[in-house]
Amino acid sequence: MREWFRSHPFVLLLIPLIAVIIFYYSYWQPRQTQSVASTDKQAMLGIVEDYPSERAKTWRYTIRLAHERAYVYIRKDSTVILPSMGDTLLLFTTIERPDSLGDFDYAGYLRRQGIAGIAFVNEDEWQIMGQAPHPQSIRQWARWTQHRLVQQYKDFGISQEAIGSIAALSLGYKEDLDDDIQRAFQHAGATHILAVSGLHTGIIVAILWALLTCFDSRRPLYEQRGRRKVIAITIIVLMWMYAFITGLSPSVVRAVIMVSIAQCAYMCYRNPISLNSVAAAAFLILCFRPMDLFSVSFQLSFAAVTAILILEPYIRLLFPELTSLRGFKKRAYVFTRGLISVSLAAQIGTLPLTLFYFGQTSLYFLLTNMIVIPVATILLWLVVTFFAWGWIKIIGALLASLLDIFATFMNTSVHWIEQLPGCVSHLSINATMVFIYYAAVVFAYLAFKRSYWWFLAVTLSTGLFCLVYFTLS
Repeated sequence: MREWFRSHPFVLLLIPLIAVIIFYYSYWQPRQTQSVASTDKQAMLGIVEDYPSERAKTWRYTIRLAHERAYVYIRKDSTVILPSMGDTLLLFTTIERPDSLGDFDYAGYLRRQGIAGIAFVNEDEWQIMGQAPHPQSIRQWARWTQHRLVQQYKDFGISQEAIGSIAALSLGYKEDLDDDIQRAFQHAGATHILAVSGLHTGIIVAILWALLTCFDSRRPLYEQRGRRKVIAITIIVLMWMYAFITGLSPSVVRAVIMVSIAQCAYMCYRNPISLNSVAAAAFLILCFRPMDLFSVSFQLSFAAVTAILILEPYIRLLFPELTSLRGFKKRAYVFTRGLISVSLAAQIGTLPLTLFYFGQTSLYFLLTNMIVIPVATILLWLVVTFFAWGWIKIIGALLASLLDIFATFMNTSVHWIEQLPGCVSHLSINATMVFIYYAAVVFAYLAFKRSYWWFLAVTLSTGLFCLVYFTLS
């Protein structure tokens, strides 16, 4: 155990950092922000930080006020020219804390995202005081670039439903996503497909690797130290460019930081994907963005990656090797086995957080991943080709048609899975049960790794979990 901690220094650094952040934001920071909301309407100046997000009766804007950020909902009016990103607005309203959505603390969720509250304004309660000729910050430039790339999809006539899925899958742009599509992906257990994160960056890195090594035909050259560094640095630069065009969203930045650490480990001939790398990425992110610790996407992404690293090798052992297979059949079997084992490991790691925050989970997540992930990989290959060669109209039109076909197939498949009986299981758990669940997972890992006597601890933890659940229910 001592040797393990010596080889994983960032794991030790991460533990006290998380403890300090939890203490600070649980006992001090919330008290400092209790006076943000006001019940009386007042005039205030704000700067539009993002493109609007359309709702049924309003447009939602992210507004930077004097000392905080807020969501401002402007009621729709066809006679009014809407503000653009970077504009300065004069608002006459009040910033309020939103109500909870059932058991979900929506106000706390917004606070952890850096949003102080929400405000609703009518057409006569706001006015544009100044217009920015161009984006004023790096984030605004990133969002402007993202918006222009989405417009290229629209210029080639891709259907609106397909554009929503393609833009979310490739650029992290969700403003064109239909509510029915989002609900279908959520019920089918494919929400991670619509949020650019580790899965998408991993596919992009695989695409870059294939292109830079000529589909592994130059693999021996990669082993040379100089070429190894060139390829690794190229991947790092291109992935940060990808993070920029996806709007520098926190989930993408987290994934690209992990990719950068992995490529640096490649250059140093170290294990690129390990618990130490994951802990180092989390440590760096929390040093600069400590509130990410309370972000649901942060917790889910690192829980999934950690579970894959720890549990996937043991789940893979449950499948026979089938050494008699050759050629395409062997590659198909290895791919299917890897997809199933990774999906199961990620589901085990994220299940308690999903039940804790959302109170439901999909029972067909394996079927969904078997269909959606290969299609998503094809779509990302087509997207890379589209932006590389789409300036040629004939090629661009052909690629746009293929994108439309595969996106429509993906959406149709997800809708079909959503309609299957018992697709969604509703189960709510509390924080205590989350810790008991993870304790049981750790004990199961120790049972496979060290001694089967640890299965006694697994049994006790499982019994305690059931006892707490039935007691509270």
